[in-house]
Amino acid sequence: QTQNNLSNTIERADDLTATNQTMIEESLENCIAFDDDADVETRVRILPPDQFKQTQELEAECEEFISKTSQFNDLVKVVVKKLEDVSKCVEVEKMKAIGQRNRLESEEEDRERQRVGHEHIIREKRVMLERYQTQYASLKRVEACQIKELDMLQNQ
Repeated sequence: QTQNNLSNTIERADDLTATNQTMIEESLENCIAFDDDADVETRVRILPPDQFKQTQELEAECEEFISKTSQFNDLVKVVVKKLEDVSKCVEVEKMKAIGQRNRLESEEEDRERQRVGHEHIIREKRVMLERYQTQYASLKRVEACQIKELDMLQNQ
């Protein structure tokens, strides 16, 4: 009886092994494909042909996307460089404009100081003129008096 049980167990194991073998073979038939292209040596593929073709198409799309992304990145770098150059030029011109504005303001202040100085000099000169005019008038009166006295002395 022990031998009978052992035989049954071996038969069941053989049946399970055969079932497993059949399942493995079916799975492999669904997953393994062979390339028989004339240009390419025969290759074993794990994916079915339609999935492999989709994978190749996806790979090509990815490469195209990467290429376009790289081109875009290069364009962005060029644009950024140009913007930096323009920014530097704008900054230089801005500094020039600030310098010119400061010079203009300084020139205006200098002119105002000169105007005030000239006005002060004019006032001083007017005061001197008035003093000289007063002195002249006084001297004229003194002269007139002296001439009068001379005339009186001579007439006597």
